[in-house]
Amino acid sequence: MNILVLYAHPVETSFNAGLHRMIVERLTAAGHAVDDCDLYAEDFDPRMTRQERLDYHSQRGAADAAAPYVERLLRADALVLSYPVWNYGFPAILKGFFDRVFLPGVSFKLVDGKAQPSLHNIRKVAAVTT
Repeated sequence: MNILVLYAHPVETSFNAGLHRMIVERLTAAGHAVDDCDLYAEDFDPRMTRQERLDYHSQRGAADAAAPYVERLLRADALVLSYPVWNYGFPAILKGFFDRVFLPGVSFKLVDGKAQPSLHNIRKVAAVTT
């Protein structure tokens, strides 16, 4: 199974970092293909640009800054989220990932003004939080 691990913690010595390493090790040992997406290490920019917002409902192309992350998401059969809970929610970098990557046409489609899911490749989702 192709598994995308989304990891969102800035400190490599944190307890959450230890859990993240264990997630990747165990999934790999079980024979899964793991795409380990460390949002901080990859310097993911969570800020949606003005142009991205203006183009939000338009078809995006390969030149889009989020395109490599969209491709990684679409290749995955499963998604594992690994993040701390800060101020009763997840880190802003993960929220920015959802805003910039889980786009119309990627994670949902608008049909007659109603959202319909379209991320059918993801068959399993898990979250590990601290």
